[in-house]
Amino acid sequence: LMEWLQAHPAPVRRTKRRSLSVVYRATKWRLRDRLTEVDMIRLVLAFQTGIATKELAKRYGINVRSVRKLLREEGVKRKSWKDVQV
Repeated sequence: LMEWLQAHPAPVRRTKRRSLSVVYRATKWRLRDRLTEVDMIRLVLAFQTGIATKELAKRYGINVRSVRKLLREEGVKRKSWKDVQV
């Protein structure tokens, strides 16, 4: 078997790869692990007072999508264009 493997090497894939080394994340994955209950309550209250999601994401060090997901899970209604009065 070893002789056959040496005689027939596996084809080399010529694809661009970023890196062969393994990168471990220093941060925790789940949003509930990264924010405390108090932080989540403060985030929701800050949003309800009018602070933008981008500002909240920057303040708490999370992604804007994470802010939106947290607001959705907490049952906070976000304004849509239908709610805007012209």
